Amino acid sequence: MAIVSSKITMAFNLFLVLSLVFTVSTAQRKLMNVDMNDGVPQVGMQCKSLYSVQDGDTCYDLVQTFHLTTSTFELFNQNLDCDNLFIGQWICLNNVTIY
Repeated sequence: MAIVSSKITMAFNLFLVLSLVFTVSTAQRKLMNVDMNDGVPQVGMQCKSLYSVQDGDTCYDLVQTFHLTTSTFELFNQNLDCDNLFIGQWICLNNVTIY
């Protein structure tokens, strides 16, 4: 009887330790602003410089005007639909990485 009780206690203690490790790692990821995407950590970014779209602006024009590469512009504005820009829409021109 004592052997069964000690095994149950050991299993419960293991469960508590694993729960604590999971909780701490989740909290640490949130504090570091790191998201998991398909198991690959993604470092967060915060925009440092914004531009408000004006009448006639295109993504190509903005890339040229602000001396960005297309890939950098797309990285800074991942959810941007260049075919549907609207006046007053905020475009990110410079990001900073947050760890």
